[in-house]
Amino acid sequence: MKNSDEPLYLKAGEAAAELSISPATLYAYVSRGLIRSEPGESPRSRRYRAEDVRALKNRRAPAGERNPMYGDADLPVLDSAITEIGRDGPIYRGTLASALAETAGLEHTATLLWDASQSDPFAPSNMPFLSSSMAEILRTARDAKPVDRAIAVLATATEADPHAFNRTVEGRAAAGARILRLVSRTVGSTRSHRDCRRVVPRPQGRRRTDPPRARAARRSRTQRFDVHRAVRGIHGN
Repeated sequence: MKNSDEPLYLKAGEAAAELSISPATLYAYVSRGLIRSEPGESPRSRRYRAEDVRALKNRRAPAGERNPMYGDADLPVLDSAITEIGRDGPIYRGTLASALAETAGLEHTATLLWDASQSDPFAPSNMPFLSSSMAEILRTARDAKPVDRAIAVLATATEADPHAFNRTVEGRAAAGARILRLVSRTVGSTRSHRDCRRVVPRPQGRRRTDPPRARAARRSRTQRFDVHRAVRGIHGN
């Protein structure tokens, strides 16, 4: 149960003192969304949520365990299964980022970050979907800047992808791979739609007549037209 005597808000100096950081680092935490703030009593002052400050304090490493390379400006130590900062630089799921930059490609790095170990999200069969509206955007925006063209196509990509809302780990990784491929092909070439799977829209309204009956109806209309044209020719229009 919370102590009712504890203040709901702290001033900048109080919040910085609570975390043993400088005001500049406090502002950095606020900009990263780690601490909420709002206008204070005076026009130029701000106050900070005490519960955010104390929660952050409880999650930070003890003072003796902080990284001496960064000192006061170091970010708080938060639990993460993806990355950590070591003396040799960032480490992504146990692999140095510098090693990935030297030996791994984009697809391998993305698969590692997504933790997609059960399947290959970049398998040849996992191609992006392309609807008729997306194809029309590509044709219309073929002379636009590549980034603008990609943004326009991505705006309708979710609707075209029948597997976009698969929330499993493997499903999300596969969707991420399709997005990367779609962006790559859209940015890299105005003919990128050739590498995508076409989405054929379902027919709307009543079902069409079966093919044999439809062919018979077309032949009947054609014959009637030919007879009418012949009669008009005999009677001189």
